[in-house]
Amino acid sequence: MTTDISNTVARFFAAVDRCDWAAVRELMTNPFHVDYSSYGGGPASDVTPRGLTSAWADLLPFFDQVHHQIGNLIIEQQGETAKVQCHGMATHFIANYPGGDLQLVVGTYDLTLARMNGFWRLSSMRFNFKFASGNADLAAEAGRRAANHTREKRNA
Repeated sequence: MTTDISNTVARFFAAVDRCDWAAVRELMTNPFHVDYSSYGGGPASDVTPRGLTSAWADLLPFFDQVHHQIGNLIIEQQGETAKVQCHGMATHFIANYPGGDLQLVVGTYDLTLARMNGFWRLSSMRFNFKFASGNADLAAEAGRRAANHTREKRNA
């Protein structure tokens, strides 16, 4: 059973990296509790899967690449729920960007999953920031790219 849980977590982060928002939403409950407060993401809140993936879709595709690496999963299952603690690193990449083309964000995740209709789904995710290294301006550049893309779509 823990293999199903760890595979669900791995599929979730892999789908985020592919910007496969439909696959990400399929692996989430509604509502979904998200907490990025340790990394400046505002207060923890309950959101819809579509709301969260829409926010991610406004930024993540505008990096040249995004890569989440998770490891050291500690899984505690109790019946139809499970808690997972894991290490996580997110690499953001924009080729040849002045000041460096990589940013690495490192922390841990506290995840909660629920078994629904025979499948595990993430119901809660808290990121616990440890440190970041590299070019901190990459997120702002991805945001500029997203804004330009939106303007171009409006003007097309």
